[in-house]
Amino acid sequence: MKKQPGYLTFKTNLNAIKRGSEIQIKRPESFWYNKTGTVASIDQNEGTNRYPVTVRFDSVNYAGVNTNNFALNEVKELLPKGPPGISQATTAPVSKKPISKP
Repeated sequence: MKKQPGYLTFKTNLNAIKRGSEIQIKRPESFWYNKTGTVASIDQNEGTNRYPVTVRFDSVNYAGVNTNNFALNEVKELLPKGPPGISQATTAPVSKKPISKP
């Protein structure tokens, strides 16, 4: 495959991605391009495996498969949405009505 200008110019560090991390797929020819998935496993032997990151998705592709392997420069780790255990109800805005004293 011929590289296009600006095609996948970033590279994710192998130690930065952990199992269970949410990542976004940046391989243009992939069925899951720009979609998010969860890291199922990572091959820690750098250099021996061309596609060390195994990703599991909620949706299936045309063949009914919901996992695929990707290279480090084809995935982008997403930041967590917030600390676990905090619901939206606890972060609701506070009313600005003045408190009346009895």
